[in-house]
Amino acid sequence: MAEELDTQDPQETKHGQTSKSRNVTDQELQYSDKTTSIDKLLSLVNTEHIRDIHKHQLHILNRLETANAKLTQVNKFSIHNFIKIGPQIKKYTRTLLDTKKELDSVFHRIRILQSRIQAQYPDHYKQALSKIDYSDNMDDDNN
Repeated sequence: MAEELDTQDPQETKHGQTSKSRNVTDQELQYSDKTTSIDKLLSLVNTEHIRDIHKHQLHILNRLETANAKLTQVNKFSIHNFIKIGPQIKKYTRTLLDTKKELDSVFHRIRILQSRIQAQYPDHYKQALSKIDYSDNMDDDNN
């Protein structure tokens, strides 16, 4: 598979003959190219910086794992409490919705009665409205 190349030793004679010759495979050449590239790359990198980076990465990983564990506990706690009080919340929600419907009905009936009274007794209605002090009601709404 691998093609063998006849490489010449740098100690070549005048006539193109070598004092030593050997056969080298493609894989060996690729391996030596890779190791040479790796050696060049490693010479550019400060190993102390790499150790510091690795140390910081481990510290960050530890913090992330701790945070993840805490979030898992919070989620479990939240699920437990939601299961515990969920039915109560549904009950309160239904009660609030029913109360809102009843209040809407009451206010609707009040508006109907007001319009009937205004139609039947316009003068008395105006007099009654003039006697009502709305400033007290407005103060109650703001508190």
